[in-house]
Amino acid sequence: LGVTDLVTGLDSPSGIALDVVSGRMYWADEGAGKIQRANLHGSGVRSLVTGLDGASGIALDLESGKMYWTNRGTSRIQRANLDAPFAVEDLVMGLANPFGLALDLENRKMYWADYGSQKIQRANLDAPFAVEDLVTGLGVPSSIALDIR
Repeated sequence: LGVTDLVTGLDSPSGIALDVVSGRMYWADEGAGKIQRANLHGSGVRSLVTGLDGASGIALDLESGKMYWTNRGTSRIQRANLDAPFAVEDLVMGLANPFGLALDLENRKMYWADYGSQKIQRANLDAPFAVEDLVTGLGVPSSIALDIR
């Protein structure tokens, strides 16, 4: 199969999200402690957020201009504006080991897998302080996807 390397030199990329309208891809590089983006064909790599300790899952809310990610090192879910990523907001804190992340933008919810607590959890995007356990007793959940039809 014809495999093409789009971006090389990454430490430990562990999540990717696409903005096909703008022609960009975003990823979390857990080992480098960064959120980065590039054009879909791999050019224009840019670090958006640095100094993270275990950034992994990433999701985009393009309509609101925000990106969300899990930060395993600080046991948090965080977000920043796509056009001004320097102001990082802590949304959910005190998690065990959050990894995968998915957004339900229509219902304004975020879902994540936490393999430290062996749970799938969710919270509101606009008032994320009340965390709800959806599934417990899982082995080691590390990814999540939503089917919103």
